[in-house]
Amino acid sequence: MKDEELGVNQYFHHVGTYVSELNAQFHIGGIGLRVGKFHPAFGKAWDITPGIHGTDLAGNYELKERVGASVAYGFETGSFHNEIEVAAFGVDRSSLSESLFTNRGRHTLEDGGAGNSDGISSVALDFAGCLGAGAAGCYDEGTFGYRLGARYQKGGEHSFGNETGLLGGLNGNVALGSELTLKLFTEAAWFDNFGGGPDDALFLTVSAALQREAMTYSIAYTQQREQITDEPDLVEHLFDATVAYKFGQDLGLSNESWQIAAGYAFDKHGDDNKHTFGIRLSAEFEGSHEFH
Repeated sequence: MKDEELGVNQYFHHVGTYVSELNAQFHIGGIGLRVGKFHPAFGKAWDITPGIHGTDLAGNYELKERVGASVAYGFETGSFHNEIEVAAFGVDRSSLSESLFTNRGRHTLEDGGAGNSDGISSVALDFAGCLGAGAAGCYDEGTFGYRLGARYQKGGEHSFGNETGLLGGLNGNVALGSELTLKLFTEAAWFDNFGGGPDDALFLTVSAALQREAMTYSIAYTQQREQITDEPDLVEHLFDATVAYKFGQDLGLSNESWQIAAGYAFDKHGDDNKHTFGIRLSAEFEGSHEFH
């Protein structure tokens, strides 16, 4: 819930819990509707880049914890399964923006920043297509996929301007044998007045993952370049190398899927270098209920 303190050993320190999404979803034919608190679709690097820390830097441009509505429509062109989603939203300033145990505080208009203005004043467009699978599961199951995005976030108090952003991405899966698959992914995003600040920003993510049955070996690289007026660019580099093993549902108690991963990350931000070694044990729960 809060950033670590340099030079201090911490164990489960400053940990809290909060409501990330709370919304109602409706599906009518090929149209999907969402209303409530959600993460508007814009890119995928913050979600699917492999590795324990692969998504950390790309997560800086994720649209998360917004309140509003979105409309999505799926259609096919030739062999491609496509989906377009348009969302209108604002930053969540309700009591759901707070957290339990360690309280991160409630968002207010005085916090400023992109999208933190009165009413529903920001929009995002995400257009994706996939060969061999649906657009949502293209990285895992598709043969080739693409993604384009655009967004506008109205600047809040103390902002230097309104944020605009453009994004493009590609992914592909290459079968190297009956049990060996190479997963490739890249995404680039550009922003004017990034985060409502005075500077532009450019992100680039590339990754490769070699999957052999339950084992996955991955490397990922992300660069964030802040283009500062009349000064040298401020650049951050993040490299991640991870090995993961998926147990599937063998250890599950309620049909959850378990995975263990070990990895190394190198983060260079200006003159500061950080080396991180980590182990992660995770479980995925899936389930739904249909109303008739």
